[in-house]
Amino acid sequence: MTNVFVTGGSGFIGQHLVKKLKQNGAQVFVLARSRDAATSVSALGATPVMGDLLRPESLNKLHKFDTVFHLAGTLDHGPGPEAMLAINTGGTKNIVEYCKKIGVKKLVYLSSLAVIADGSILTDIDEQHPMPKKNIGSYASSKAEAEKIVLSAADEDLATVIIRAPFVWGPGDNFSLPKLIESIKNKYFSWIDQGNYLFSTCHVYNLVAGLAAAASFGKSKHVYYIQDGETLTIRQFLETLIETQGIKVPSRSTSRKTLKLICDLIELPWRLLPLRSHNPTHLRETMVLMGQPFYITSRKAERELHYEPVISFDEGFSEMRKDGLLRALN
Repeated sequence: MTNVFVTGGSGFIGQHLVKKLKQNGAQVFVLARSRDAATSVSALGATPVMGDLLRPESLNKLHKFDTVFHLAGTLDHGPGPEAMLAINTGGTKNIVEYCKKIGVKKLVYLSSLAVIADGSILTDIDEQHPMPKKNIGSYASSKAEAEKIVLSAADEDLATVIIRAPFVWGPGDNFSLPKLIESIKNKYFSWIDQGNYLFSTCHVYNLVAGLAAAASFGKSKHVYYIQDGETLTIRQFLETLIETQGIKVPSRSTSRKTLKLICDLIELPWRLLPLRSHNPTHLRETMVLMGQPFYITSRKAERELHYEPVISFDEGFSEMRKDGLLRALN
């Protein structure tokens, strides 16, 4: 793996992956939609390539790469499901087509555990667990469709590997942790059933180690789960994570049954009436992914990718405390 291309390289996970690949001696090129993104990846020692996943013609500047890491995507439900589908699914389709066009040997795609969520409690799940007949929301649906595109593209010339990750955390997180902190400050944060249920997580250092391992050892048309070395309850994890930023987590709790009823009431008008706006399923999607037991096993990755976590919870939380102090001082 000497000549690699990364989409989403200016994002939270992408920046850590670029650093990891550079440390491994790879020559790294990163797709950049803006000059700010180009400046960001240049600072990491990577070469920016100006382009846009949603404009296939802009990808014509791509060179021949040995490996492509496709991380780019969106979690933002605001613009609606069509926009999410265009980015997460359409963007993946465009990247797959260009991988074939320029002769890429291996494509590693970063997906999500959301694709297997069906509303039921999922415990000790491995890669054999089937996808549901109907996904829980627009994000899960867009990622599931993208996975189908990636797997169907595999042939004797292009090997494709999928990494599914649970809740990703670590330094530089500019999405999940800020949203959690905002919910506490705005006084609408609540545990679900006290938060006393197991919940898989993945520190960003562990995730990028898994992504790099997938490029070296991953079998074509295979899916691998990457997670932290142990599993905590969501309360143990989130309380400690948020408190590393100097914020006390409230103890208020809501029952799962009550939250499900709230979701039903919010979505009811879209079920009964021919409304033109989008059914707001994101609350239900969040409840299913974070409001009940949901944990996996990464034994397959350990066995086939030789994956081992590179950072523990204690080490990760300690680093987050330092990161929080630095941000407070600045």
